[in-house]
Amino acid sequence: MAPFEIIFYKEKIDIDLKLIFSYRTTMHKNYNFTTDRLEVKGWHSWGVEELGETLPSIIKRTLTAAVTHNLPPIWQGEYTLQRATNWIEELDREATPLLVVDSDLSTAIGLVILFEIEQKGDDSHLRLGYLFSETSWGKGYATELVAGFVTWCKEHSIASTAHTKYTLV
Repeated sequence: MAPFEIIFYKEKIDIDLKLIFSYRTTMHKNYNFTTDRLEVKGWHSWGVEELGETLPSIIKRTLTAAVTHNLPPIWQGEYTLQRATNWIEELDREATPLLVVDSDLSTAIGLVILFEIEQKGDDSHLRLGYLFSETSWGKGYATELVAGFVTWCKEHSIASTAHTKYTLV
């Protein structure tokens, strides 16, 4: 069976959490799920009328230098509206991006990016990464997001194992 990896970064601690999910044939295209405080669904599923801002504005607001510090160099730094628009187009071609919204505030607070890596036969690897805006750090959203995604996987009969590694930066 193929692995599914969740890798995330937080403030000054580089946390590498890998959850291995096994699935066969086609990757799910609908990863919508909710938790007590979060609603997660495809980033083009949200409208300006729901969130009060456009997707490029959300990306520009979310992807600050501090948030992108541990990302690949090409993704680091501040985002203008044009850079955000280009990044959205790139991810739409290469991944399944989701928007994380605080249900109570109807405000986008983070992103989930799913990358599928095809393997031999019907097995596939799915890599998940996520980012939260600086104002959302330290509030338990990452823990809630991962728990919600694990629950979603269980509900869709996607098997998993977990491996964690913590490294101080």
